[in-house]
Amino acid sequence: MATDAENDLTGADLIDLELDAELANDGGDEDATDGFDVRLDAGHGCDRTVEVARDPDVLERTRSIGTAGVLTTTRATVSVGSDVVCLDDPLPPEVGVGDQLRFGAGSLFVFAVIDETTVVVDAPALDDYAAESVTIQRAYATIQRWEDERGGDLVAGNRREIGVLYDDSTFTAGAVISGSVTDPSRYMHLTVAPRSRHDGTAGTGVVIEPAVASHGLQVVDDWTRVSWVEVTRWSVGVAASLDGINVLGTGVEIDHVIIHDDGATAGTDPDCNGITAEQDGIAVRVTNSIVYSIARSAFAIHDTASTLLEVFNSTAWNCKTNDGLSLTYGCVVLYSSPGSTLVARNVLAGGAVAGLDFSQYPDGPDQFVGSSNNISSDASAPGPNSLTGFDPATFVSVVPRAEDLHLLPSAIAIDAGTDLSVFLTDDIDGEPRPKGLAFDVGADEF
Repeated sequence: MATDAENDLTGADLIDLELDAELANDGGDEDATDGFDVRLDAGHGCDRTVEVARDPDVLERTRSIGTAGVLTTTRATVSVGSDVVCLDDPLPPEVGVGDQLRFGAGSLFVFAVIDETTVVVDAPALDDYAAESVTIQRAYATIQRWEDERGGDLVAGNRREIGVLYDDSTFTAGAVISGSVTDPSRYMHLTVAPRSRHDGTAGTGVVIEPAVASHGLQVVDDWTRVSWVEVTRWSVGVAASLDGINVLGTGVEIDHVIIHDDGATAGTDPDCNGITAEQDGIAVRVTNSIVYSIARSAFAIHDTASTLLEVFNSTAWNCKTNDGLSLTYGCVVLYSSPGSTLVARNVLAGGAVAGLDFSQYPDGPDQFVGSSNNISSDASAPGPNSLTGFDPATFVSVVPRAEDLHLLPSAIAIDAGTDLSVFLTDDIDGEPRPKGLAFDVGADEF
């Protein structure tokens, strides 16, 4: 059985698996959940001992989300009380974390793929299976069904629900994450399998593009995490207050997301933002994210009181493309939010078609308190050690529909940031930061 212990094996190979790491010893690149250690003895498949070090205090439940359906059928062996499953046939590369192993009426769910014939599941088997026929498939086809079925009282159940998205095809509906009882350790986490993650540009990973106009995602549950998704064209054909990600819960963390091209009809003056904190008294953090070509604002606090939005090492570009309120919004904005604070650090914002790159409305006491090391294309970058006059020619590309907001060597953003390693240690691509003398400003670390 895989255990929480890390020191029972002598001379075992230790492989540190972050969520996007490779199983170098087995020659395969594999998924994991949130980072854990695996110890393997010599041998192969069921002739080895496997230990997975998990969170000792919380039950982590992984479920895949994708449209591929059935991935393979084979036979599998697992003993009651064990969470190591041995398969008769090599797994296809599409199988990964969260996938369902369906044995007739019983099911197990992949927590880690150890090699092509061995997986660890997220809970011990309740029955013995000896060379039993098994179908391996995605656990859910839609994000909303995962949320509906896996939500609940996570605190009482002492569990963390991890929905793992795959880029089998475009997701044509988003989701409302709501109705669960959560705390800082037990929460809903929507993320993307490593092999399905974007490379910092649109169209290279998991895409949410709602067929019916709606928020791409709306997060009501406190402490929810959203990672690695791309959201686009969520407001086609309507003029409405719809956001790529709309946040109403506190303690929410959003990282490594790309949000762009809301799809609202030209000239309709829609209230479409990239990420909006829109509830009194909540605290939200955004890191390593890119928002561009948005009708109104990229990162916003909107019509709330005493709200905190922290935006760290993120990029906003080409905002205010379809909005008649020329001066009351900007790329990074506090709008009509008394007592609220937007802390921007290492944020690169520019190209606002109207208004300012960073703005607050109405004018009054500074609501960007705590901000620093930002860069704007105009003169609005707030806080000490901030720079102005960013040249978009130092992005790889700002050509519409072919944007690539990685930095070129001439960018003033390189080494211009403050150390935020207490919050993040990588960039939009998952590459480590800093690489040079200091953090770069924006989502990309050159």
